[in-house]
Amino acid sequence: ALNSDLASVLRDPIAAVQGGATDPVLVLNGGGRSFCAVCDRVAMHAHREDLPVFIERTISLFHACVQALQRLPMPVIACAHGALTSGGLSLATACDFVVAVRSARFMVAYPNLGAPADRELSFFMVRRFGSARGLEALTTGGQLTTEPALQLGLVNRMADDADLQRVTDEWGAGSLALALQSLRELKDWSRPSRPARWRHALTARRRPFCVAR
Repeated sequence: ALNSDLASVLRDPIAAVQGGATDPVLVLNGGGRSFCAVCDRVAMHAHREDLPVFIERTISLFHACVQALQRLPMPVIACAHGALTSGGLSLATACDFVVAVRSARFMVAYPNLGAPADRELSFFMVRRFGSARGLEALTTGGQLTTEPALQLGLVNRMADDADLQRVTDEWGAGSLALALQSLRELKDWSRPSRPARWRHALTARRRPFCVAR
């Protein structure tokens, strides 16, 4: 589940990789039953007295993780299983490639809760699908399994549950065969240019969550 501790733990290794930047490819795995599912409700309950502050910190740290992933010079592969909901789905789509097991589930949850759309997720879904199909995926309110997600382009490779790590490793090995400089230049050239309002949109997304009620 997504909370400020997880975001902090994730942010620091990403920053370390960016500082060294010697690896040709990075694989992002999720532990437990899911890659990354919903926000940590237990932690939110524990911080109910200062919930806006807690949510502000969690979202700020999470945005830092997403932006750090995008700045990495090497391709990043998300190795996904279980549920990918809201922040977890944003994290996966921030990666360059997604390898997922057949049983994985992908859900856009915020609109169902009456909250604004996840701005990072909106950006990455439109980037992957195009504007019309991206908007459709963001507003249908349902969940996708891996096979239709593969057909849409949200997932790049599908694997049986027992073969997820092998399929991911094989893809990573293919990247290792390329010259490091060529690989980084390809990553840089394929990096999308964001509209000037993107960073402002990330800030705007926090406001509805951080207002004391």
